[in-house]
Amino acid sequence: MTSVPIRDPLADHLITPQNAALIVIDYQQNQFRSVRSMDSDLLLENVVSTAKLAKLFGHLTGIGLDFHQHGAGK
Repeated sequence: MTSVPIRDPLADHLITPQNAALIVIDYQQNQFRSVRSMDSDLLLENVVSTAKLAKLFGHLTGIGLDFHQHGAGK
């Protein structure tokens, strides 16, 4: 039996920590309240769980906050 060659994480078509990032943009309370297709608490739980899982697997993560609420307008 022969071993499978190691994949190149930068050229591979699959998502790897070296070729992907998870970015959550415009994470604002007003947008969460306007979502009607699912419960807003479940939506928040899904976003947080996804970010934690990405961090656990070593993926680059970035969270964009509400610009006015978190210090820019103060």
